[in-house]
Amino acid sequence: MIIREARSGEEAFLAEACVQIFKFMRQGEQDKFIEGFPAEVTGDLLTWAGSHLTEIDRVAFVAESSDGHCVACILGHIEPSSLPMAVSDPSGRVSVCWVSAAHQRKGIARLLLEALQAWFAKRGITHLEVAYMTKNTVARDVWSQLGFTPFRTFAYKEIDGASD
Repeated sequence: MIIREARSGEEAFLAEACVQIFKFMRQGEQDKFIEGFPAEVTGDLLTWAGSHLTEIDRVAFVAESSDGHCVACILGHIEPSSLPMAVSDPSGRVSVCWVSAAHQRKGIARLLLEALQAWFAKRGITHLEVAYMTKNTVARDVWSQLGFTPFRTFAYKEIDGASD
C-alpha cells in the first residue's frame, strides 16, 4: 500500500469517496442534514474535491493498492480553530476520510492520518480537529482509536416560520 498526495485527475475518486460516506450515513437514522447530501457526484462536489489538489491551504492523500488503484483517501484543510478564544493559531481540519470496504481494518486510515499530520506539521499547524455526525458511531470509534477526543458538540434547531 502506497500513501501519497492525490494528483490532478483524481478529483472524481475523491468526490466519489464523499458520496460513499453520504450513502453510509443514510443507512442509519435519518437526519435533515444527511438528506441534503448528494446521492451522486455533482459538479459542485467535483470542484470542492479538486480544491484539495490546487489550493495552498488544502490537501488530499490517497492510499494506492499494489495494482495501482486508489482504495482510500483523506482530505484536510487549514482554518481557524473551532475554539478561537482558547486556540489562536490556525488548526488542521480533517474534511473527509474514507476507506473502501474491502480495505477497512488494515490500518490505512492511520497511515493516511499520519501523512496528513506530517503535511500540517510542515506548515506549523500544532493541532488537528475532525467533525463527524453524532449518530455515526463508526466514525466516533475510528477517530477515538486514532487519538481524537471529543471536545465540543454542535447542535441545530429548525425555526418554524423562518423565511428565506
